[in-house]
Amino acid sequence: MALPKLNNAPSYEMIIPSSGKKVRYRPFLVKEQKSLMLAAESNDNKVMFRSVLDILVQCIDDKIYESQLAAFDVEYMFLQLRSKSVGESSDISIKCDQCSHANDIKIQLDTIKVEIDNNVEKKISITDDIKVQLKYPSYIDMIESGIGEGELNSDQMFNIMHSCIEYVETPDERIDMKDVEKKEVTEFIESMNTEQFKLLQDFLTTMPRLNHTVKFKCTQCEHDNEILVEGISNFL
Repeated sequence: MALPKLNNAPSYEMIIPSSGKKVRYRPFLVKEQKSLMLAAESNDNKVMFRSVLDILVQCIDDKIYESQLAAFDVEYMFLQLRSKSVGESSDISIKCDQCSHANDIKIQLDTIKVEIDNNVEKKISITDDIKVQLKYPSYIDMIESGIGEGELNSDQMFNIMHSCIEYVETPDERIDMKDVEKKEVTEFIESMNTEQFKLLQDFLTTMPRLNHTVKFKCTQCEHDNEILVEGISNFL
């Protein structure tokens, strides 16, 4: 005799920030939560981030292409998934910017958004004749480049730059980067001057991020704080 199934998982909807596509999802179950806990215990960022993506894909009912999901897509979507699976609020600890005392703050996860500026120029003129079409790096690209949360250092910035260039446009042709060897892409980037490289760098450093401004009065010094919290790990 087979054991009964314990739960008929409810279905919810959320929107992929970068595309605006609506998808249905279910809360994660103990088997997925166990996988996440094991990944966290590994103390390996790449394992942890990969586990987040795997669980997200397993819990979404609609067809999605994980290679097309930007980092901020995965962060936002996983937070929505977590809110329906574990609880719609999360208790986090934030240090006062005046006295550094750790304050326990409750955040409503459904209030956290990803702001996307649709007016950002993604086609950049490198010279009078050469233009570069940019795209946000995928979550998988970020994992493979060894990039975690926080500010990108110089090496990480250069590594992820390869995946940000969609194509190069000249007066005579359009060259898709997927058809170009990585070595040639590296040579193209290294041939830029400082001003040209900064145009690409600015695109990366201003890409959308999961963030939320938290306002609170410190329980120790009573200083009024207004602190920007970024990165999915700070909300879990």
